[in-house]
Amino acid sequence: MPLLHLETLPHAGLPEWQHRQRCAAISRFHELGGVLDFRQFAYTTAAANEAERREYHLATASHTLYAVIAERNAQAAQRAARYQVPTPAALAQHFSLQVDMGCKISAAEFYGNQLDLQHTRLIVRGQGSQFGRFLYHDSETDVEYTIARKTPSSAFCHAFLNPPYPARFGQTAREIGEYFLDFCRQLFGSLNDIEAYAWNTDCSDYFTDGREWWGTYFWTVYSPQNRLYTGIMGSATD
Repeated sequence: MPLLHLETLPHAGLPEWQHRQRCAAISRFHELGGVLDFRQFAYTTAAANEAERREYHLATASHTLYAVIAERNAQAAQRAARYQVPTPAALAQHFSLQVDMGCKISAAEFYGNQLDLQHTRLIVRGQGSQFGRFLYHDSETDVEYTIARKTPSSAFCHAFLNPPYPARFGQTAREIGEYFLDFCRQLFGSLNDIEAYAWNTDCSDYFTDGREWWGTYFWTVYSPQNRLYTGIMGSATD
């Protein structure tokens, strides 16, 4: 199915007020220290089957990559003008994404082992006296029951919650967990009922910084509940 036939709807198919609300939530995420880039899309026609949805995931990845690179380059030019310094070399896309550059992953693989999907419990770094430990966000303070036994994996939860510099998503493990879960529900509708793909990150020098140590991330997520496709990119360093 040619990608040119996949036309997007304005405001990701949402009422304008809801689209503005969604954009405000993403802006707030960045203000609090988050570094992931999000874009959402809805299409004029629905995919008839999984094979067609794969094409929609590819279109979403391509649209997201183009939009994020354009925004980053515009921001860099604005900063250069403001501080009267040379404009840095523009970020570029090295090659066009192809459908086989995306790998379908499960919801558990997308979130990683920091999220217990069955019980909707997030594992977060403890605050205050529990600093440095990993706690279930809805737990009591008793160390015997709250310390998570597995080191968090490098997946969406990790990329969201652990940017290169500490984020300010909440003062307690519970506040951080509730912020994360609310954000995901707003984007995806359902935490469990999603279809996710991981994409090749060699496609752009946007991902260069993340290769130093923090990581590079590129996903698309389809949410049957709200019929939206979400593109997510991440690359950062200190």
